[in-house]
Amino acid sequence: MRILLISSLLLLALNSTAQQAFTYTQYTNNISPYNSAYSTINQNARVNLSGRLQWVGIEGAPTSYMLNGSLPFENINASAGLILRQDKFAVENQLNMSLFFAKSVQLNQDNFFSVSINGGFQSYKANYSQLDAADPQFRDDINELSGTAGAAILFYSPDKYYAGVSVPSLNLSSFSQESTRIKNAFYFVGGFMQNLGDSVMLKPSVLVSYVKNIPATADISTTVYFKNIGIGASYRTTNDIAATFSFLVNNLRAGYSYQTGLGSKNIGTLSNGTHELSLGLYFGKRISKFQL
Repeated sequence: MRILLISSLLLLALNSTAQQAFTYTQYTNNISPYNSAYSTINQNARVNLSGRLQWVGIEGAPTSYMLNGSLPFENINASAGLILRQDKFAVENQLNMSLFFAKSVQLNQDNFFSVSINGGFQSYKANYSQLDAADPQFRDDINELSGTAGAAILFYSPDKYYAGVSVPSLNLSSFSQESTRIKNAFYFVGGFMQNLGDSVMLKPSVLVSYVKNIPATADISTTVYFKNIGIGASYRTTNDIAATFSFLVNNLRAGYSYQTGLGSKNIGTLSNGTHELSLGLYFGKRISKFQL
């Protein structure tokens, strides 16, 4: 019965995975992939590497790997960067690559407005012929390649708050008559830092994602930073909870998170959970504490 339930849930997820917005539990430490305008907040060159193993213990479960980085241009309050992401799920494989440029404008003494544009490509491959399924939609292989464009805006005050909306990868094929399984995702990000005293900072954050014809999802998280150590928890409206841990030493940030599901019909409860690892390297001025 347990195997049948897992198989049914996996088949249901497989039918819609290309339509879903990508997700990382540790988004609060690396927001640029969701909103590239965020890259203008801190004027340090940086490189981030993330890996996500979802539903560990279930064959064919999703895996995601991401490499992103940005380079600041302080004289014009701008930054440029790269985002590269690969997602695998059973017989499906999706690859996204995007280059972006972001520019920040100071509105007043404390507040800034940043805008970003980006372009790249995304590839989607599905070897459905490898599946032994009676459903006709799983009989033919799919191989799609399309160009993408994107944009993001962000209001922020350094070390205080940020809030913005974005569409990182607008699939250009979606404007033609061609059928495509890659859907456009829209995001809202927001968060703020609150000083609790004695080098203790509180950072509540929210990430909302929306894909047409699919219910919007929200990831609500809170992290407490004790100097160079961060401990947090999050809840996702897909009925998932997670715990996160991160530390910062000599401009190197490392993080780990564990996520599990709630409810008997959540695949997360039938697996060994979802695990994430992340590394971030900052170049330039020394970073001695976690930043917004």
